[in-house]
Amino acid sequence: KSSDGGSTLEESDSDSDSDDDHQSIVKHQKAQMQAKKQMLSQLMAELDKDPVFLKMKTSTPEQIKRFQTTKKLVRSPPRRYTQNIRGPPLTRRRSSMVGNVEYPDGLNDDGADTIRSRLTVRFTSMKRKLSNDDPAERTPKRRHVSSLSQPHIIIPVEDVTQEMLDNIAEHSVGKTYDTINGTSCHQCRQKTIDTKSCCRGEDCVGVRGQFCGPCLKNRYGELVENVLLDSEWKCPVCRNICNCSICRNRKGKCATGILIGIARQQGHSNVRAYLENLENETKLYS
Repeated sequence: KSSDGGSTLEESDSDSDSDDDHQSIVKHQKAQMQAKKQMLSQLMAELDKDPVFLKMKTSTPEQIKRFQTTKKLVRSPPRRYTQNIRGPPLTRRRSSMVGNVEYPDGLNDDGADTIRSRLTVRFTSMKRKLSNDDPAERTPKRRHVSSLSQPHIIIPVEDVTQEMLDNIAEHSVGKTYDTINGTSCHQCRQKTIDTKSCCRGEDCVGVRGQFCGPCLKNRYGELVENVLLDSEWKCPVCRNICNCSICRNRKGKCATGILIGIARQQGHSNVRAYLENLENETKLYS
């Protein structure tokens, strides 16, 4: 009996604890709700003081609807022409109507004269271009020479020494690269210390006439030793037969890459002869 009485006391204590916890949770929730109600009442009191809200509150539904529609119809003011406005864009059709150009209202005579003079200059320049459309009447384009280009140094034949001839590279594998003391080849664009060719043309610029031994032999079938001893030799660039990637891109052609192996398989000793043979064949079959 004593044991049963102890268990009933423990159960009653646990029930009382759970009731106390539940009551504390309910009190906390009621306090939170009361705080939210007070905050909401303060916000509504501040909102009642706003004139815009009072106007919307006192206005009828028809007035609110009218206010919303008028707000949507408000647009930015139209753009007005100013004194420094530029003329209309020049097209092929407008260029033939230079004398009948209509100018916007509010544009003074000085502004109209400036626009008319600009259109006249553009029209005359376009007319000159169209009249010079005949290939026979075209003036040859001058090749642009940059101010940063180095002056072309022509080495006389008398100054060519045996040491320079012995320093000519025969294969590209054994060349010594030097970015400071080396000279650049126009074909492979590599700076090496071996002797390069020298163009004797007065119109040659910079390092265009410098070709190393392997490039000049494999690409054009010429030897650097022979061209150094020739006082009238001109480089492939000056003869308009250069087949490097830069010169071919300027002519609208793609780069050839390493073609010496294919050229020799087709029975040619250099790339220039192989390319010329291909051009002749395409002309025959076209």
